[in-house]
Amino acid sequence: MKIPKNITSMFNRAEELIEELMKEYKRCIESNNISEKAKNITHEIIEKYRNILDQSFRIYWDKKYKGKTRGVYFPISKKRRYFEKRLKEQKMLNLESEDPSMYKFLLSCQVFTNKNYQWLLDLSRIAGKGKHERFSGQIRKDFNIHLIESFGGKMSWAEDLGKTREKNDVKNKFVEEMIQRAKL
Repeated sequence: MKIPKNITSMFNRAEELIEELMKEYKRCIESNNISEKAKNITHEIIEKYRNILDQSFRIYWDKKYKGKTRGVYFPISKKRRYFEKRLKEQKMLNLESEDPSMYKFLLSCQVFTNKNYQWLLDLSRIAGKGKHERFSGQIRKDFNIHLIESFGGKMSWAEDLGKTREKNDVKNKFVEEMIQRAKL
């Protein structure tokens, strides 16, 4: 089956957005701050892929049912009863008898049937969430790793820099002094 031009175009645009996001994330890493632009591009990518699913299903629906119903979307549900409810809401309650292969395909893409499709549920949830909620910034934590070795073994520990920056000077002096004493 040939992929329709509008779907191909959406995939191409998603790839462009991913390239743009990679560049923006590099800037964010350098500045140690996730920008609003990065959050926006991320959400655009998620929405784009969700829209590809919906538009692809719409193409199928229009060919099969000649556009009888508006508001038809690719159904994604975490439980079978929600899946059946979604089909009913979209006037597809008879899909199982009218087009068993499509029904079987849609059923196989649901997380309650196949755990490998958790990503679809996540995609749908995040795409919907972005419409109603704002993405929050990333929290970055830096750690100092300390390692002390001697003939008898070694010991290491990590300290969260956010909590220890002001203490580092005192601790560094203490560690340096301990190292000097150990050398004596």
